[in-house]
Amino acid sequence: MVQEPLLLILAFFIFFALTIVYVRLDFAITKDESSEIRMRVAGLCNKIMNHQDKRFKQYEQIDEALAKYKAYKEQAQFQSAAKKVANEAKTENQAIVDLLPALKAISGDTAEKVAEIQRLDRVIREHQNNQAAIFDKFLTSKLNKSQFVEQELSLVKKRDEAREKIDQIYNHLRGV
Repeated sequence: MVQEPLLLILAFFIFFALTIVYVRLDFAITKDESSEIRMRVAGLCNKIMNHQDKRFKQYEQIDEALAKYKAYKEQAQFQSAAKKVANEAKTENQAIVDLLPALKAISGDTAEKVAEIQRLDRVIREHQNNQAAIFDKFLTSKLNKSQFVEQELSLVKKRDEAREKIDQIYNHLRGV
């Protein structure tokens, strides 16, 4: 009584296993150059996006360190956190720079977009450093509160605009 259903299950299993193997086989004689190029570009873009994800986390770490600096006014702690993130940023930047020549050889347009992300990353880092600098000036009474707030809002706005541009390019690279 159990033998017939087991034979039926085994037959279906073998049929589906053979179907899976058949679908994965490639009997093409020639290679499709355009699909290979697209796959290589997509692979490089995925690597770059992984590094960019790490840089997004670094932006958040600096923002958190800056918030703690504003709350507790401990400059040494902020500087050590900023130094640690700066070292990590150098690693990520270098990894992306190393991938750029290969990407440029395959797709110049995509390489230009990645170069734009690199430029915007430098802008964001610069704005974060400027934020810390104006807070230092505020602490040493070189800036009054209204000047500090005004300058900080300006920097945050510019930083957010650069981040939005990176997000737009990043989303475009996902589609590649």
